[in-house]
Amino acid sequence: RIRRGMRDLVFGEPGSIGLDFEEPTETGNTWRLRATHPPASALKMQEGSELVAINRVRVTERTPRSEVARRISSRPVSLTFRLPKSNKEVPNSEIFPMVVSEIVVSELREGLLPLKTAQPPLSTALQKHQEVKARKEPQHLHQAARILNSVQCWGTMPGSTVPAWVEDLRVDSPLGKQWAKTASLDLFAREPGLLFRVLMFCGEASTLCFAGRSCSTWQKLLLDTAQRSSRQLWSWVLRHGQSISSPQRPNFWHWCCRSGEAFLAGLQRAASVQEEADSPEESLLEAAARCDASGSLSRLSSGLGGAAPSLEVATGSMQKLAKALGLQRLPSKVLDGLLQDPWHCQRLWLLSDAALPWLVMQCRYFQVVIAAHLPNLFRHMMGEGLAPELFYCRWIQGLFQGCLSVELQLRIMDHFIFERSLKIFVKLAVAIFTSLEKRLIGQDIEKMMDLIFDPKVWEIDDEQLMKETVGVKVTRSMLKEIQ
Repeated sequence: RIRRGMRDLVFGEPGSIGLDFEEPTETGNTWRLRATHPPASALKMQEGSELVAINRVRVTERTPRSEVARRISSRPVSLTFRLPKSNKEVPNSEIFPMVVSEIVVSELREGLLPLKTAQPPLSTALQKHQEVKARKEPQHLHQAARILNSVQCWGTMPGSTVPAWVEDLRVDSPLGKQWAKTASLDLFAREPGLLFRVLMFCGEASTLCFAGRSCSTWQKLLLDTAQRSSRQLWSWVLRHGQSISSPQRPNFWHWCCRSGEAFLAGLQRAASVQEEADSPEESLLEAAARCDASGSLSRLSSGLGGAAPSLEVATGSMQKLAKALGLQRLPSKVLDGLLQDPWHCQRLWLLSDAALPWLVMQCRYFQVVIAAHLPNLFRHMMGEGLAPELFYCRWIQGLFQGCLSVELQLRIMDHFIFERSLKIFVKLAVAIFTSLEKRLIGQDIEKMMDLIFDPKVWEIDDEQLMKETVGVKVTRSMLKEIQ
């Protein structure tokens, strides 16, 4: 069961794993079930190194075999990485993302066709990129004009000056009852384009929040993000304006995860109330089990003897994110939301048996976009035998923690959670490689890896990186075509 589960999770062909039983002489009452796999050299691992997955159980001479089997199946598997000479061990939190990245890229190369410039999906991505480069006006002005034009297209009701959006009001809603009673609207409600223009000029997400809470009419126009124009307004402000403030961010994430009541009620206070829960690992597994309607987590764990090898990495990412928010742990509603569609963190953190093919497709997205935006760098890295998707896969498993400042990481998370798409991570990774392009071109594989693996020497300004990120052209239609 352990062999089958590990193979399905990351290792590919069953022949790549060797299993044996050991009884260490120094601890005669410990049995170890060991699975070894030599990692690939593309991640700069020394020849002769091996990844060791060990299941340790304590037994006595009189322990029945049935009890030994039960303990083996119930104990978690620990992953360590052994270097050939020093026998130094690297913890699971560091080695596991690298091993997964190598397997994902291997699956990508074997399962998908190479990119060709004249054929989709790369040809489509190149066309979109050239269209952006050909524009004379700045991107933020182009996007603002599109939003204002979309609002203007709402129009008015036939034969009157009443805005057409009023027709969509539910009769039993508070605003619908108010309209039926008074049939009056303020100037900004009658001219929503003017309201949008003023809020764009302010350029603050917090102002959007307070404006939406000022009256039921503006709440409909600004906080009802089911309207495409309202969502576009929020996205524009998050990209080009001042993001949400730190005390408001947990409640903003609540709202984005369809917990709007918590956001509106707690907008003016920090989220200081902590929820009772067990350990972070247990809390994450319970949340994953709650959100797992298809049973993918249970299928994965049953194949691994009840273990979840990625749990340490996932818990570490979750805890770092909570710490960045100033909380002891993520609110349960936010965590539950992130684990589900469309955020897919359950797959991102390998807590699902569908994680591997899903990660392969995420790396394919990035591969197409970087090939379109940075063709010279892409060809150079591939010519040196270094796939840029390796680093992208490793970064997204940790939500880019360790690559960015805390404040920039939270701003990126604002985009990810609000836009309900991982495309912001694709754009961010391309922006990082754009900033490092001049230092990577012409270097051999060793020097490139030394640079990419050490974010401390990148020397990339947060504002510049954010500007580069929002400038990368990635649309949902592009991602669908790649898929």
